[in-house]
Amino acid sequence: MPRHPARLIERLAQPEAARLIAASGTAVVFAGSVEQHGGHLPLGTDLFAAQSIAERAAVRLGTVAASLGPVGVAHYHLSWPARCSVTCAAGSPVPVPAGSCR
Repeated sequence: MPRHPARLIERLAQPEAARLIAASGTAVVFAGSVEQHGGHLPLGTDLFAAQSIAERAAVRLGTVAASLGPVGVAHYHLSWPARCSVTCAAGSPVPVPAGSCR
C-alpha cells in the first residue's frame, strides 16, 4: 500500500501532475525488480522498497514519483520462475523492452 498515493503519477489527474512537475522542475523516477526472495517474501519486495523511497523523496521535493515498471538488473535470478525481465536493444541509450514475465 502506498504511503503517499497522492505523489504516484498514475494516481493523479493530468493537471495536478503537470502542476507538481512544473513547480518542482523534476520528477522522481524509480524501478524495482520482481524476483524471488525465498518462500517467505513477496516477489515484489524490491519494487515495494523502491516505491516507498521514491514516494518519500517526491514529498520532500514537492513533485511526483513515476515508476519505470517492475524491472531490475539481477541476472542471477534468471533461472527462477515467476520473475519479469527485459533485454535492451544494442546501442540504445534508453532500455527498449524486449522481454517477458515467466
